[in-house]
Amino acid sequence: MISTENKGLAKRVAVVGCGNIGRSVAVDLLMHDIPVTLIDLSEDILQDAKKEIMQIMRLFPILNSENTSVTAEKPMREHDIKLAMDLSELLYCDFIIENIVEQIDVKHALYYDMEPWVGNAKCVCVNTSCIPIHLIGERSGYSEKIAGVHFMNPSYLKPVVEVIPSKYTSEGCLGMLKVFLAQINKKTVFAKDEPGFISNRISHIFMNEAALLVQNQKIAPHDVDAIFEKCFGHSMGPLKTADLIGIDTVAQSLDILHSFLRSDKYICCDLLREMVAKGHLGRKVEQGFYIYN
Repeated sequence: MISTENKGLAKRVAVVGCGNIGRSVAVDLLMHDIPVTLIDLSEDILQDAKKEIMQIMRLFPILNSENTSVTAEKPMREHDIKLAMDLSELLYCDFIIENIVEQIDVKHALYYDMEPWVGNAKCVCVNTSCIPIHLIGERSGYSEKIAGVHFMNPSYLKPVVEVIPSKYTSEGCLGMLKVFLAQINKKTVFAKDEPGFISNRISHIFMNEAALLVQNQKIAPHDVDAIFEKCFGHSMGPLKTADLIGIDTVAQSLDILHSFLRSDKYICCDLLREMVAKGHLGRKVEQGFYIYN
């Protein structure tokens, strides 16, 4: 008889959506010797994602050998990364991690398109930061297999993930998900299936207020961040965090939180909107509150 623990082990994981967080999650999986299939809309996106992933993979075992199964003696194999634009590749993956844009209509369309191909998946992980999981699951024909798994960026440096079961998520799915997350050395914090869960319900107010200080009081971003880094011991201040996440993603998440919660606390400040309009989106374009080059 195969134990529940063994049934929950991942042999290949699909990463659907290869933006910043998708790439980060792929690195995390590869570092724990789990092959990945990257799925996105274009060959250019996929090739760029693979190039960045390989760059990180070459450096990380040297810098942090305690958090990876990939070493000089046991290097990553070329076939550990498979690139695909066809959702039929989901058939060969036992876990699916979805990382596409925070737009519920776009997610609904994707989950509809995935339905013919998820039969072998033990769990479909919604890597969303704000959207309630039941709203995604209820439009699919496989809601019992869907759970929220909020990986923080960069995933391979973060020891904890936020897990959000919906009212539809089965106990079997959750059991295998726990085994999978333990396989990649992640501790889990369970959150209620409400907008923003724990992390973004709090952190986006934090980043928005920090941006308001820059906007209204003309305080330099490095001074705002210094208070939290040097006085409170945070590894990264709120504005550096916003740059890492992406200013567009922060603004979009605030809009989602405001639409659900109807609280003025989540009204996105003008400065963040101006930065999005100018294309100053943070680290991914080398300019946000800080310049990166």
